[in-house]
Amino acid sequence: MYKILIPLDGSKLAEKALEAAGELVGPGNTFVLLQVLNPVFGVLIEEEKLRARGYLEEMSIRLRRKCDPSDVQLLVLRGSVANTILEAAEEQDVDLIALTPRGSGGVMRWVVGSVAQKVVRHAPCPVLTVGGKTDKRRIG
Repeated sequence: MYKILIPLDGSKLAEKALEAAGELVGPGNTFVLLQVLNPVFGVLIEEEKLRARGYLEEMSIRLRRKCDPSDVQLLVLRGSVANTILEAAEEQDVDLIALTPRGSGGVMRWVVGSVAQKVVRHAPCPVLTVGGKTDKRRIG
């Protein structure tokens, strides 16, 4: 019986972690889908929260087809992405964090990569990093 945290940022690449975690569906396992919102100028618009919640609902369908719907929890938080993931892992008392180690390219690769590195270094539990490309194109 494990509790697995899956941070999602809306990218197809991040959803690879959801696919991998879906392979861990089993009796008693719980999944916490997390989206972290980093508000501009400290202001978080209610519409952003609703959009994030809708996205997580959509993503949860993949897991809820395989397990009891009550085994999937949705969490929308605000703050610095890496720190918020780490705080959520502790507060939710998770046994595993599943995420992708990098973004899709350019600046996002650097930003998301640094988030994953920080999570791996400071996580209170094991971290499953899931690689994989969303398509066959090569950039630069």
